Amino acid sequence: MRELARSFGVSLRSIQHRHATKDELWRAAIDHATAPVTVGGGAGDLATVLRTRLAEAEVYPGLVSSLLADDSPGHEERLCYLLERLAPWFTAARADLAAAGGAGLARDIDGAVLIATMLVAVGSMGALPSQLCEALGLGDNPQQRLADGLADVILFGVVARD
Repeated sequence: MRELARSFGVSLRSIQHRHATKDELWRAAIDHATAPVTVGGGAGDLATVLRTRLAEAEVYPGLVSSLLADDSPGHEERLCYLLERLAPWFTAARADLAAAGGAGLARDIDGAVLIATMLVAVGSMGALPSQLCEALGLGDNPQQRLADGLADVILFGVVARD
């Protein structure tokens, strides 16, 4: 529990006050990390979703990486719970990609790679220290810039196309 408290950036006492066991804490963390973000629909909303998740990752900088790197006893059950929570999102994301591709709005890409990239990127980018954001020149609102930039790369890629 101490290691989890450090990973989540909170005190051990605050965790124990709300969650009696590590599994209870993990389920609460998974529920929080997988809560839906309501948007109006459309490609521009990807930046909104990413911005929301990055803001949460900034508040809880170790959450996503801790969930993904968990190998402590019982991690198989927690991973199954995480996958159950993410399954509807995976299904919707794959359907949206297929629909966009069918309408000629997106090229054929590997949806699994895209989803994995977003999960890892949000966790990593949300945990960037302010000094690194400053050194990179990300400005006064790095989460907005990171979310917009990641959405831009996901939607339009990096290499110019003819």
